[in-house]
Amino acid sequence: MTKISIIIPLFNAENYLQECLESVRKQTFHDWECIIADDGSTDKSIQIATEFVNADNRFKMFSIEHSGNPQNVRHFARLNATGDWLLDLDADDFLAPNCLEKLIERQKQTNADVVLLQLNLFDNETDQTLQKIPTTSFDFAQLCSGDQAVMLTVGQWEIPNNGLFRKDLYNLQENYSNNLLNLDEYAQRIVLFNAKTVAFSDAGYFYRQHDQSLTKHITERYFYTIHSDKLLEEFIISKFGKHSKEAVKAKNASIKRLLNLYVCFFQVKKQFSKNDQKRINTLFLEHFKNLSAKEIWSSDLPVFKKCVLTLPAIVISCIACFYAQYKCYQLNT
Repeated sequence: MTKISIIIPLFNAENYLQECLESVRKQTFHDWECIIADDGSTDKSIQIATEFVNADNRFKMFSIEHSGNPQNVRHFARLNATGDWLLDLDADDFLAPNCLEKLIERQKQTNADVVLLQLNLFDNETDQTLQKIPTTSFDFAQLCSGDQAVMLTVGQWEIPNNGLFRKDLYNLQENYSNNLLNLDEYAQRIVLFNAKTVAFSDAGYFYRQHDQSLTKHITERYFYTIHSDKLLEEFIISKFGKHSKEAVKAKNASIKRLLNLYVCFFQVKKQFSKNDQKRINTLFLEHFKNLSAKEIWSSDLPVFKKCVLTLPAIVISCIACFYAQYKCYQLNT
């Protein structure tokens, strides 16, 4: 019988963990195990998780030394998983009661290596759905290859990067020691790329949007996501070719994100020390310097932004600063 291992990296999620684990316990598909990997929580998270472990032996908990990187924690949990299939679940999110059942049914229909679910982004304060990925108009009956699926996540997330994955798609011997935020998004795409067949399901995953989430609380590490964007771009070039339409799309996405993150930095820079500001700014300027004029002008950016990017890096810094101040002024008026 098919068994699913649900992977939950845990760190100080006491406000949401009960709902998360309860959504697992209430699944209409029963042959699952839930691997909770605690990353050094200091709140009541361990106490809450322990209650579920004691009440239901399908819940299992492990504790590791704090790393602050969910990718490392997920990797540890996968090493301890015994299921044939893996599903990632964040400790502040939850599943629809029939999520696992729908995913398994779709896998049996298609014999796919991966079945991607439907991500429901909802506001934690209002409980209103903000966005669905894929949208309700998406053709959930379609099948595609892993490389096609990866390209649907580049530039714009037309599909999520989460769902039911065959465990043997993962290289569990790999050591995830890199401390980059969002490296898990990059690494999971590599796994997705290796799938022969990818199917889709409207199985519901509820992704909570709140101010306490890791990506909402902006730290210096947040800006190092440009490294993982570059890794993805290089991976796509290696697989499709430097001049392929896929490589062009990845390059466009990488440049746009670089610009957006730089503006974001100037909007929040006052929360960083002078030394931190200098270090982050240097990071961006190095990436701008590495952009060639050919890459910039072959992108689909507006002409104005292309002109800006061909200026010296220090001038780009000044323009980004003024633009960030303008955006803040708009929000406050």
